[in-house]
Amino acid sequence: RGVSTSLINIGDIYQNQGDLPNALDYFKKSSDIQINFYNAYHQTALTYEKLGNINEAIKNYNIAISLNTEKLNISWNNLGVIYLKSKKFDEAFKCFKEAASLNGDKSLVFNNVASTYFELGESFLGKTYLEKAAQYNKSNLKIISRLLGVFPYNSYEFNDYKFWAEEFRKNIKNLNSNLNKINFNKKKIRLAFFVADFANNPIGYFLLDLLTEIKLN
Repeated sequence: RGVSTSLINIGDIYQNQGDLPNALDYFKKSSDIQINFYNAYHQTALTYEKLGNINEAIKNYNIAISLNTEKLNISWNNLGVIYLKSKKFDEAFKCFKEAASLNGDKSLVFNNVASTYFELGESFLGKTYLEKAAQYNKSNLKIISRLLGVFPYNSYEFNDYKFWAEEFRKNIKNLNSNLNKINFNKKKIRLAFFVADFANNPIGYFLLDLLTEIKLN
C-alpha cells in the first residue's frame, strides 16, 4: 500500500498545480497497483469531474463507494453534486441522504441539500437545511452568509437572524492593525450606493445598520 499512497501523493501535487492529466495518470497508476484502494478511485473520479468527463467521474465515484470501508461521505456527496448540476434531483437527494448517514463534514452535505431545494423552488426547505449546515460548522462563513441572505425571503424570527449575524461576526478574522487607515478628520469620503432594489433585496437589508452610521455633514 505504501507505493499506492506515494503515487496518490504525487497525483495530489500535480492536481494542486492544475496539471490534471498528469494527476489522473498517477491516480490510475495507484489503482492499477492496488485495485481495492478507495482513495485512488475517489481522486480519479474527482479529476475526471474537473476535466468535464462526467461519465467517467460517475463510474469511478461508484467504484470508490463500493470500496469505502471507512464509511466516508465525500464520494456520495460529490456524486450528488454531479446529479444536482445535471438537474437529476431524485438521484441527487438519494446520494445526499447516503452521505448524511456516513462519516465526514455534514455541513457540506446539508448545504448541497439546500441547493437542491432552492433549485426546486422550495425556499423554506432550502433555508431549513442551510441552518442545519450552519449548525454543524459555525465557522463556515460562506454557509452562514448564504443563510443570512435567504432569511428575508422566508418566515423567520428576528432572534434567529440576529443569532446567525452574531456568529458570522464572531468568525470574521480581525484586520491587520498595521494596515494603513484613513484619517477621517482630514479627508472627506464621498460614498455612492448603486443597488437595483433597496426595498426588497438582501443588499438593502444588510445596509440598514450601515446607513444609520453614515454622517452626512
